[in-house]
Amino acid sequence: MECQQRNLNPTPAAQVAMIIWGEEYSKQLGGSMDFWDGLSDYRKSRCRLVVKQLKTKNGK
Repeated sequence: MECQQRNLNPTPAAQVAMIIWGEEYSKQLGGSMDFWDGLSDYRKSRCRLVVKQLKTKNGK
């Protein structure tokens, strides 16, 4: 149940990953956070950077 809830509420960085690598995400068999868990540290850091830059740009 916790896994399902986690997949229903992806982090902002995981949402960015689903957009950037949407085709890859759609082909995998898991949920949003399952996809996130399978990404390399490099890809995760890129997504976190995008979120950070968006927050900075929007004054948050």
